[in-house]
Amino acid sequence: MRKTILFLYVAVFCFSVIACNNDTQTKSTDTNTNEEVTEEVSPEELARITPEDINLNTPVPVASLYNSFFEWREKEVVIAGYVKMYMDSAILEQTVEIIGEPDSKDILFKCKFEEELNRNVKKDDIVIIKGVIAKKTYYGIELSQCKFIGINDDVADTKDINPYKLPEEPVLASSLYNAYNSWDGVEITVIGNYNSTTTSTLKDNVIWRIDLEDPESGVNKIGCNMKSEPDNDYLKNNRSDVKIRGIIKGESFGRVLMEECEMVD
Repeated sequence: MRKTILFLYVAVFCFSVIACNNDTQTKSTDTNTNEEVTEEVSPEELARITPEDINLNTPVPVASLYNSFFEWREKEVVIAGYVKMYMDSAILEQTVEIIGEPDSKDILFKCKFEEELNRNVKKDDIVIIKGVIAKKTYYGIELSQCKFIGINDDVADTKDINPYKLPEEPVLASSLYNAYNSWDGVEITVIGNYNSTTTSTLKDNVIWRIDLEDPESGVNKIGCNMKSEPDNDYLKNNRSDVKIRGIIKGESFGRVLMEECEMVD
């Protein structure tokens, strides 16, 4: 009888220990499950601004605008789009022009391969191309180091993209083109050091452009075409923290170009 009772005590004790261990393991597993994985964010991404961040009453340093405006430059991308052609099909050669929809006249990207592809595609085929963004031209955004990836592969349908968080799948050419040009037409107030005024006398009017430089690097970042002739004598004596408001109209001579500009207090 004593042996039976002793056996029961031992069995109950062992069961309690096992239950406690299982509970501890469960809590440990729950704790690990609830842990958040922190993604590393680069200093460039932390300093990044978008058109949605702009407040006209808060001047943006010229370097901040410049860096965000040109943030796509030299980024490797994989795009998906249609080849511009004048027939129902065509042979891809060394230079390819990518459009957003079949039969569209607007060229979004232009890509030159190292050698001719000699590949037949139809006008409704989605062509996948990898390349590095070089610059924007009259004939669309130019890609360098181009590589042909394939035809009609899976494509990311997201339109909210930035150069620091690209999806694994190719992005639509139209989405990337819109992201690249998201600053065009945005009204903004910038602040920087006065560098110089360039006066261009045309047949019908005169253009005064003020260049603003980054105080830290001394490099011109913004070119502002003014509404009226600026007070150059004042600017020469007050070069620091010049504030100008205008509308972004693309790029010129490697700088952000602003139009309809005026100085603000």
